[in-house]
Amino acid sequence: MHTVFRIGDVRKIDKKSPLYEVDLKLTADDDQQLRRLTKTIAKEIGGDGCYTETIKLQIQNFDSGKLCIKYYKELLETIHILIQKSSNETKQKLLNYSRMIAQSTQELVQCAKQLKGADLIDPDDPTYIAENELFNAAQSIESAAKKLSILKPRRKPKEINENLNFDEQILEAAKSIMNAAGALINAATSAQKELASQGKVN
Repeated sequence: MHTVFRIGDVRKIDKKSPLYEVDLKLTADDDQQLRRLTKTIAKEIGGDGCYTETIKLQIQNFDSGKLCIKYYKELLETIHILIQKSSNETKQKLLNYSRMIAQSTQELVQCAKQLKGADLIDPDDPTYIAENELFNAAQSIESAAKKLSILKPRRKPKEINENLNFDEQILEAAKSIMNAAGALINAATSAQKELASQGKVN
């Protein structure tokens, strides 16, 4: 390990001096706290999607933004010159700056996409859409089932009672369908999450 010191007492040399005296203590190779700190730093620097990669992307994002502003400023200056005195050279500059602005803007957008966190989702992602639709369907079915249960007491599954009138038979059948559909939606949602956790779907 490299030589590392711990800071001990810090004292002002005297009242008139702006200088301080600092006690430095040499650490040993078996300093467990230092080892834990070193491991944490190494993990942060070396891991996938690590802190250094984020910093690089932020710098790249800043540089792309700066370039975009620079080209936009030069484009405005060129337009001002073109208004006062039109020339083929000025028109060509105008075209070049327009292309450079488009390119730097594209780089800025790509960089911003890479900077987004893992907790953000793409609303156009088919997996997200499917999960969302399943969730909404489950809620709708649950809501409908609750309304149906208010209309008539819930009964255990049984064979159709011939003594019930036609409306009661329809109501019982609708309840059974709602319960079955709710179970199906819940099973499909669980299966989708299971596949996603195994990496079989995106």
